[in-house]
Amino acid sequence: MCYERHNTTECDLDNYMEYLNSRITWNFMNLETRITAASVLIFIPILMTLIGWMNHEHANHLQQERNNYLYTVARALSLQTTQDIDPLPTLKNFGMYATELEDIHWRDPAGRTHAVPTTATHRDYPGWFAYITTVPTTHLNVPLQSGELQLSANTVKYLNELWNYSTRIAMLTTFAALIFFSCLYFLIRYTYAPIRLASQALERYVQDKSAFKIPESGPPEWITIARALTQMTARTSKLLERLSQNERALEDRLNFQKALFDALPVPVHIKNVQGQYIAYNHAWARFYNLDILNAEDLPQPGLSVSETDSAEEDELDRQLCRAATSTKYERTLTFKDGTKKDLLITKSSFTDTHGEVAGLIGVHIDLSALKRAEAYARHVEYQKSSADAANRAKSNFIAHVSHEVRTPLTAIIGFAETLLDHDQGMTDRIEGIRTIIRAGKHLHQIINEVLDLSKIESGKLEVETTETQLFSLLEDVTALAKLQARSNGVEFSINYEYPLPVKIQCDPMRTKQILYNIIGNAIKFTRGGEVNLRVHCNRDTQRIYFAVSDTGVGIASDQISKLFQPFVQAEASTTRQFGGTGLGLYLSRTLAQKMGGDISVTSTLGKGSCFTIALATGALWNVFFTHKLITPNEENPGKSIPQLTLSGSVLVVDDQPDNRRLVELYLRKVGVQSVGCENGE
Repeated sequence: MCYERHNTTECDLDNYMEYLNSRITWNFMNLETRITAASVLIFIPILMTLIGWMNHEHANHLQQERNNYLYTVARALSLQTTQDIDPLPTLKNFGMYATELEDIHWRDPAGRTHAVPTTATHRDYPGWFAYITTVPTTHLNVPLQSGELQLSANTVKYLNELWNYSTRIAMLTTFAALIFFSCLYFLIRYTYAPIRLASQALERYVQDKSAFKIPESGPPEWITIARALTQMTARTSKLLERLSQNERALEDRLNFQKALFDALPVPVHIKNVQGQYIAYNHAWARFYNLDILNAEDLPQPGLSVSETDSAEEDELDRQLCRAATSTKYERTLTFKDGTKKDLLITKSSFTDTHGEVAGLIGVHIDLSALKRAEAYARHVEYQKSSADAANRAKSNFIAHVSHEVRTPLTAIIGFAETLLDHDQGMTDRIEGIRTIIRAGKHLHQIINEVLDLSKIESGKLEVETTETQLFSLLEDVTALAKLQARSNGVEFSINYEYPLPVKIQCDPMRTKQILYNIIGNAIKFTRGGEVNLRVHCNRDTQRIYFAVSDTGVGIASDQISKLFQPFVQAEASTTRQFGGTGLGLYLSRTLAQKMGGDISVTSTLGKGSCFTIALATGALWNVFFTHKLITPNEENPGKSIPQLTLSGSVLVVDDQPDNRRLVELYLRKVGVQSVGCENGE
């Protein structure tokens, strides 16, 4: 089965479980770290801001103390050196103990500057601290009685005090932060321990999809959540198990339907509403000689599997999808190899779970064998009917022949018996003898027709092609025709359409037989009218035509097709009225066809008929064509008919005494002695 199936349930479930696993692990397993890190990230800027603010306040306080100290020192020095003319010794003595001052300069009244040495202060802070700390320089000028005093505050001592203060603050805040974060960490760890256990349980659930129980410990809220999660996972496990069972059942059902679909002996295909093939079974692929069995390789709309245009089929499919109905019809498909198949196509639309038309199902049933069987049955029935008709015709023929034979035999026997009457006159005797001769010739013609029919059915009827004088042949035919026409009161005439060949290639005896039959029928079926024979030749087609027309009873159009069948006459009344065996026209057409020609007929009921005999003439390129009638003597000028004289003895052998006596009588008339015997022993 060629179909497209997406197993979205299992695929989506696995993806969802994997996604859920990753999300659960990240959200719950790293929750403690995330809370701690967030607290650190929030607390550190606050701590740094607090330390900076405290250092700034302390620096302001130290600066204020420095300023106050300078003012105090300046007032004290000013008082001590008021009465001194030279305050330098006093300043030097003060500088030895002034650790708060960095520089002391005294400018005397003469404008000279004297530097007073001070006690150096040891540096406790690191070098980088001086770069990041802005220390304002404090200077103070104090006027004296004997000059001016310049004082500068000690920066190193200021930085030492500021560094020591900052260090103490940092240590205290760090210790406090460690205590805070430790407490926070252990508080989070204790508070979210159940969540960690739940995360581990959920991870195991995702891996083996089995039910589990989350420990119910911790705050009441978490106990409620744990209980709900346990129930939810248990219910989900049951649903997954049921889903797995349903999925296996669905897979088994799909496999069964696939096997059943492919096992169908008739071609079946499925299309969607867009006209694309969704599926087809193996029988459909074999029927259309297709090798593709994948859904993505299926023929697209408009692609025909045969040479027949598929536009009409596509439009019909769209109409079925729109109308949501079904249809059944027959169609002949022409395939790419030229073969044709008759199909019975059944199509029906189907719907999806929402009731919308989803496509159609098509079933193709090959009717070719059935059509051939029906045709063969009709042929057999026709053959049987033909055989029955032939049997009936033969039965009728036997009856007709029996009647035709009995009639002349009755005349022959009757008139022969009257010849034994001694009182009969000579005139009656001569008329009786003529009747006997006429009846005998008629009987001879019937027997010849029956013999010719047996030769035709056995395939032994042969014709001989010899050089024949056309006008001599026509002379013999017209002589007999005129005699028959005169006895029936019919006028007979012949028309020559010149030019005509002097001689043709044909079988003269069979040609005469055909002409005798056609002309004889025309005379027989014409009462008081006329019969005409028209002769003309077509040199290009090398054929000669004899058209026999009459003014007789004519033939109905529906009876013309029966004329050239054996044992058949146009109507049953014809046999009763005119006699005949019904073989003449059949034998005539058969003989004409064997001589390379045919016989055709046109007729009007009540007005007459015209039979046209076409015969092959052979090569005419060296034959003389005449424009006038040539008599037999003109055909053989200078040739005289010799007087027949015979002498001698002849042995006549025949098992019939009457035949022997007849032959011996003819021989004695020509002067030949004869001896007769029954056989050659």
